[in-house]
Amino acid sequence: MAALEEFPVGSVLEFVRTIVDRCWDRRGGLYREVSIILCVEEARLLWAASKWMEVLQLAEVKSKGSFDFTLAELQWMITEKVNEMKVQGGCDLILGLTQCEMKMMMDIETHLDRYVSRANTPAAKKWPNSKKGKKN
Repeated sequence: MAALEEFPVGSVLEFVRTIVDRCWDRRGGLYREVSIILCVEEARLLWAASKWMEVLQLAEVKSKGSFDFTLAELQWMITEKVNEMKVQGGCDLILGLTQCEMKMMMDIETHLDRYVSRANTPAAKKWPNSKKGKKN
């Protein structure tokens, strides 16, 4: 399996955003279900999103604001989706999301976005353990 260093959090965030963008219909509502065809590289990005959720969870990042799901639930959902795609095999893999899972992807996008924002602030570079998501 690939190392997480191969998948910068910014790249994973952009990928998650493309998935979230596909969840909306023309009227601005969420679809009931979506099926997205992913190539193997995109499936690897989904795996990386799962690992980044695990990093946030291990770093004990606190969720400010109202999230519907915990980091553990989000990480579990993505891991399940990755495992479903592993069974499919082949070059094109189908990612199926229910409406609840789409909302989970939106929470993942928000968590990753906040992590990227914190990591890019000038103050974050002064914190010795800023990569762990904690302030001193």
